[in-house]
Amino acid sequence: MSEEVEQDTCNQLVDEFLKSGDHHTFSQLLKCHQSSIKSIVIATLGVHFRSEADDACQEVYIKLYERSKSYIGKSKFTTWLYRLVKNTAIDYQRKHARHLATQAYEDEEMIDWQTPNEIISEPVNQSINEFVEQLPLQYRTIVYMHYWQGMTTMEVSKHLLISQGTVKGYLHRIRKQISIIINDNNIRE
Repeated sequence: MSEEVEQDTCNQLVDEFLKSGDHHTFSQLLKCHQSSIKSIVIATLGVHFRSEADDACQEVYIKLYERSKSYIGKSKFTTWLYRLVKNTAIDYQRKHARHLATQAYEDEEMIDWQTPNEIISEPVNQSINEFVEQLPLQYRTIVYMHYWQGMTTMEVSKHLLISQGTVKGYLHRIRKQISIIINDNNIRE
């Protein structure tokens, strides 16, 4: 199915659900946006809290169902949806801050920043991941989608509704900072 046809189908589902409130239509609507919702939730919570993503996504689905009538069409549905997803994930993070903090770094899976040409020590890799966790949400989301999920810059731009140039610019700035972290650690060793 081409991307335009898929987008048209999703838009029809939005219209149909807003008119009928049908559970089956809502389920189909979620399928259209599920991967993007989960990506944004994980990026908001941080890669170390992926185990919490399903619970946070459930809260998003509930809020989406409850608040769907507040969508009045002033912006694209996806713009409204992603704002709802980010805000819900941030609320989830605030509500569960103590629980999330006790689980930090127990999930040892991190982004591995090594390349075939460059071997990075575990402490440097940890430093880079800590740096990424401190980034503003937009940057962290882009890093997560591009490096952890393996999306292209074009795919990231479509999911986040920002230009590909903006995505590339953010990634450039992040790589520059990561390069500084690597160089600083190599000097200390």
